[in-house]
Parts: sequence; structure tokens; C-alpha cells
Amino acid sequence: MHVISSIRRCQSLIAVAAVAMAILLGVGWAAGDGGAAARQDVEQPRAMGRYVNLTDSLPRLIFADGLVSLNDRCMVRQVKLNPKMPPVYVSGEPVGFC
Repeated sequence: MHVISSIRRCQSLIAVAAVAMAILLGVGWAAGDGGAAARQDVEQPRAMGRYVNLTDSLPRLIFADGLVSLNDRCMVRQVKLNPKMPPVYVSGEPVGFC
């Protein structure tokens, strides 16, 4: 009996996931644009940063949300951070890249 109830729970979860996917995919199709409107709503604007301390050779960046980058140099090339590159958030803190 325990196996049957586990199977029924899995089937219920699959059914809920299928309905959720149908709703999400149907949002753009209902508009008649093949889903382009739904994709535009999902895309986030690029977070532009600005340098905090210009006197340093490798200054940190402050982003639109008011958080300052954890690093002062690019982890890839070890050069100055690029303010046009969006940060990656690690434990809620921004990490800048080049």
C-alpha cells in the first residue's frame, strides 16, 4: 500500500507541474506573439555599477541596489572590474567581473 500512495503522490506532482508549465507557456501564446511578451517580462535590466574609490588602482563597484562588490579585481584576468558587467550574487553579496 505504501508504494501505491507514493506513486499517486508522484503522479499528482507531475500533474501540477504540467499544469504550471502549460500556464506559463500559454501566457505568451495568448498574446499572439509566440511567447515574446512573456520572455520580455522575465529578462532583468542589466545592473550597471560605478566605481566607489577612484584613487585606488583597483576600485570596488557599487551597484544599483546599493551593495558594494566583494572583490576589487576580476577573478578571471586579475584586472579592474567592468562597471557594465552585471554582478553575480553569492550569498546575497555581489561579485563583479571583467
